Amino acid sequence: MDATESADLYAATRARVTEAAQALTAEQLNTRVPACPDWTVHDLISHLAGVARDFVAGNLDGAPRPPWTAVQVKARQVLPVDAILEEWAETGPTLEKLIRSGSTTHPLVCHPYVDAGTHEADLHGAIGTGRPPCPACHSALILSTTELPCGQGGFDSRRLVLSLA
Repeated sequence: MDATESADLYAATRARVTEAAQALTAEQLNTRVPACPDWTVHDLISHLAGVARDFVAGNLDGAPRPPWTAVQVKARQVLPVDAILEEWAETGPTLEKLIRSGSTTHPLVCHPYVDAGTHEADLHGAIGTGRPPCPACHSALILSTTELPCGQGGFDSRRLVLSLA
């Protein structure tokens, strides 16, 4: 998968999640996410915005482990979801540009749609709205079962998926 396709998949996922999140009620935002039982839907959206901010800033120490994600969630805990989505709208395109530039070879940064797409499914599962579009699921599945190039180097994505578990 080339960098442009990866960035496009992430952008499309970000747009779908943003659209879904903008329509959520306060009750839905406070719903626990079954796949991430320590998180509410609000926390999940906080994580997605935090990932983009951290990747753009080069803050990868501890990624993608729980202490790293906990900082993202806590930093946005009291923010309204509109502010979190606004942050993601600002940092997301910067991340997409970084991916397209080919200047990074870190597998998490090169393919952020894997995490975003997984959490898109988590969001829809939590609020009961069904599955994300099949192309997004297929792309994540392909990445999780094949070795894909990333920038100048390559990585075994099977190891990446295991590290995210």
